[in-house]
Amino acid sequence: MSEIVVIIVGEVLIIGISAVMVFRNGKAITGVQRLGRFIIYFLTINVMLIVIMFTVDKIALQLN
Repeated sequence: MSEIVVIIVGEVLIIGISAVMVFRNGKAITGVQRLGRFIIYFLTINVMLIVIMFTVDKIALQLN
């Protein structure tokens, strides 16, 4: 249950951070490029979050 909440909060944070980064960096960029950059940020941070979650899960299992 708590893991699901953590994932949802993480996703919301990722979307927020990605959007802020893209719109701050891409004022003079066309919509398509901005969307592409957003997707790249989103996927990169998402993969990192999944790796972190996986590692934390493994550590938690070893502690128990």
